[in-house]
Formats: sequence, structure tokens, C-alpha cells
Amino acid sequence: MHYQVAEDHRFTAIADFQILDEDGSMSLPVEGGSQLTENLVAAAFGDYDSYLVLSHFKGHAMAGFGGAIKNISIGLGSQEGKCLIYTGGASRTSPWGGDQTAFTESMAEAGKSVSDYLGNGERIVYINVLNNISIDCDCNGKAFKCDVAGNQN
Repeated sequence: MHYQVAEDHRFTAIADFQILDEDGSMSLPVEGGSQLTENLVAAAFGDYDSYLVLSHFKGHAMAGFGGAIKNISIGLGSQEGKCLIYTGGASRTSPWGGDQTAFTESMAEAGKSVSDYLGNGERIVYINVLNNISIDCDCNGKAFKCDVAGNQN
């Protein structure tokens, strides 16, 4: 179904793509973590030698802000990995009921494991876009008015 949605939105007309977690998880060690000992990323994460991370910076209800760290932790996480991050390592099956501090620490630890895997950050490039910053993330499902651009007090 995800491939059909990509076709419907004409993504397949401009590039080939792969749904990284369609075949489950790949485990990355989390060195020195206080919440996680492993980070479960999408199984096909290891198919690529390097990553270009394009992030639209915005608010996020739990993380405070969404951007590059959120994208390389939650964004590259498998379904199980996302649950581990959201619950501070407590659950692989449900993202609900986690403590916010444990969540933000887990998100940072997961991001570090991705950077470590990619040559301590040598094989990852970040582009962060700061434009039309809203108070909440796209995952909220409601369109929020821009809070930053054009506001002059």
C-alpha cells in the first residue's frame, strides 16, 4: 500500500525509492546510553554507505523541536525501534506511556548510534531548513499557522 501511495503522489515518477523498514529491524549498539542498549533501525538502513538528511525544523509535542536528530532517530527507526524510543526502552510493541525525559534521552541515544554507525558522523550530511516554522509537527494531523516567519514584535 505504501508503494501505491508513493505512486499516487508521483514520487515514483522522479526517483526509485525503498521503504527501509518493510523487512523489519536491524540492531545498532547504543554505546553509553542511559535508556537504550540497542537502537532498532529499519532493516535496509545498512544497504547504504552514507546518508543525506534533509530536515524541516518545526515544533514537536514531545521532543520540543523536530529536525535532524528526530529524523535520524525516530525517522530511521523500525516500528519496534520507534516504540523503544518513545517509551525510553520499555516497550517494543507500543509507543504509549513513556516518560518525556526518557523519550528525549532515547531519541538522542538512537541518533548517536546512527551517527556512530556512519563512521562517527563522517558519512552523514545534514541540511536543515528553517522556513515557516510552526508550533507543532506534521504528525499532529492539523495544519498550524506559521509562528516564526513574518512575526515582528
